[in-house]
Amino acid sequence: MLTSVTVDVADNGTLCPIVYSVSPDSGATWIPVTDWNQNRSQGRIDFTEKNIVASQLGWKAEKADGSACTPQVDSITLKAKPKVAGALLSRATPVMVGNVLYASSFALPAVPGNLVGHVKAIKLYEPATPSVALSPSVQLWDRSIPSGSVDHSAPAVLIPPGTPAWVYGADTSTAERAGFLAFQKANESRKTAVFVGARDGKLHALNGGNFRWGDNPATATIKENHGYFLNNDYGAGEELTTTGSFWPYTPPVGTGFLDATPTLADVQLGSAWKTILLMTAGDGGGTVFCLDVTNPVTPRLIWEKNDLPLARRHSLQGAAKAGRLRIDGATKWVAFLVSGAPPSSDPTRFPSIFVIDAGTGDLLQEIRLDVPVRGTDGSIVTEAPTGEGGLVTGQPAVVDSDGNGYLDRLYVATDNGLVYKVNLPDGPLANWSNIGEEIVINWDFIDEECPSNSNDRQVPDGRRWQPIYAAPVAVVDNALTAAGTVDNRVRIYFGTADSPYVVGDGHPPYHFFAYVDQGPKGSSSAGDVKLDWFYTLDPPPDGASIHERVFASAEVSAGKVYFGTATSDTEDACDGENKGRVYAFDLTSVCGATPTTIINSGDVVTAPMVQDKHLFIRTSTGMVVMGGGNYNNEVQRTGTRKTTPQAWREIE
Repeated sequence: MLTSVTVDVADNGTLCPIVYSVSPDSGATWIPVTDWNQNRSQGRIDFTEKNIVASQLGWKAEKADGSACTPQVDSITLKAKPKVAGALLSRATPVMVGNVLYASSFALPAVPGNLVGHVKAIKLYEPATPSVALSPSVQLWDRSIPSGSVDHSAPAVLIPPGTPAWVYGADTSTAERAGFLAFQKANESRKTAVFVGARDGKLHALNGGNFRWGDNPATATIKENHGYFLNNDYGAGEELTTTGSFWPYTPPVGTGFLDATPTLADVQLGSAWKTILLMTAGDGGGTVFCLDVTNPVTPRLIWEKNDLPLARRHSLQGAAKAGRLRIDGATKWVAFLVSGAPPSSDPTRFPSIFVIDAGTGDLLQEIRLDVPVRGTDGSIVTEAPTGEGGLVTGQPAVVDSDGNGYLDRLYVATDNGLVYKVNLPDGPLANWSNIGEEIVINWDFIDEECPSNSNDRQVPDGRRWQPIYAAPVAVVDNALTAAGTVDNRVRIYFGTADSPYVVGDGHPPYHFFAYVDQGPKGSSSAGDVKLDWFYTLDPPPDGASIHERVFASAEVSAGKVYFGTATSDTEDACDGENKGRVYAFDLTSVCGATPTTIINSGDVVTAPMVQDKHLFIRTSTGMVVMGGGNYNNEVQRTGTRKTTPQAWREIE
């Protein structure tokens, strides 16, 4: 079976537009080639994004509509790498709840046809013996979706409400805290559901059993630190049975497919607390909808929209983000969405972030990322790219920098190589009209702490704004000065790459960057942000032509940042040399940053996950788990140092 094809051409296309198409089935179906490198000599089709595989390829070249010229094709070559039928592939990060790992994937069929989606629940250890990892791990259930692959959609697991950081934020009112805790108590025994989007156009809700917070009464000698499944009820993964057969759910407005990760959030809508599910279509369409899944057996549609130019080119950037703002002193629950690629009719359009009312779907604010790159003195950095035509390439990284319970800033990256900081309203008088404007934070490529003669002091001119294709990660690392004041520090991490969708458009070597934002809340000065350290992904000693790319977000845990690389030219990890690696660095690395750990994992195109002192890495050949045998480790409380209320200890 063939999952993708590369098309190499030589023609007079610069003078006479030519449309190339490839057939995956000897001419019965034709798919136009739309992803090309810059000089249009190499194109690519990912068949798995069409929910199919190919067997016998064919090609054709046609004159573009309305063209009066004569096309000339000098040569054309199709390149494809066969895959084994039945192989499981995935481009989604797994999720861990208690002693269970949930993972989504798709299988290649034995004969040409639609891909088959899979969602699996895997038991990592027995509750009574958490010091002994199951080897091999035990598959609890495997739910197949015959008519649609599960590709970029990671499982979203609904469990009884936890206690998010904002609940005990400094500015959270007593009434709001009490209201949430009452909601938490009322839903402490609700059913566990596993949500995932598929290329059959449906949102699937699977029976995940009965997870509980607290200590398991069935294990008298063990204290559960991460919750447990009551009576070992993990569910069977079957579609939930609901009144009127709500699941699987198809959006009211027709959508080609759902290929983004669902977002779950506990929010207050009016006077009522609810658990909502936000879902975009990813590459499948421009629809976004919101469901009330407080009780997953009796869900309902809250709102649905299809009039925003949402991100829909490929799928990584399609997911929504939920958060809590304070606008003119009032709490407002919102959803953050990012815009898609600009239309061909307007290639100079700037990317945007849409802030939507979580209760109604109404657009509250469109934040246009149209500011130039400025240096510390406020002058425009003329050699930097503009944001025109850029595509936001991941979810916003949202931050409550002072721990008061409200978001006050976010960070996003684009494929133009720019990382933006956007201030959010948070205060008694704050609103969209009086907060600091957005800025580009990666204007600085010189590590001032390095000696002037060090090779690690600065990034060369031609490598400074390389494309970014994964969301940045932001973590609060505030500290107290000797005078007792707060030293503001938000650390931002991201890597660079060439396009994960196009072959032959790269300019390696690529880099991993660490910036630190020391600006107080509301500040929009470029001088607040500096380059902390960077690492160059040089070719490995055994392959001078092999270059590592960062296609996925990093993971921050216990004072370290982890990220994976791929040596494939695209996000199809099976098409490369499979010599990608996973790196770990201290957050506070200095000049000439050196990895504390390098793992020869093979190509990684999903974010690594660190949880319960274990590192989970998804590669083209399966799941790699590292961290020794002990699970159910105590949670490290971190105060104001993280944007989340707790973080897992370092892996062993």
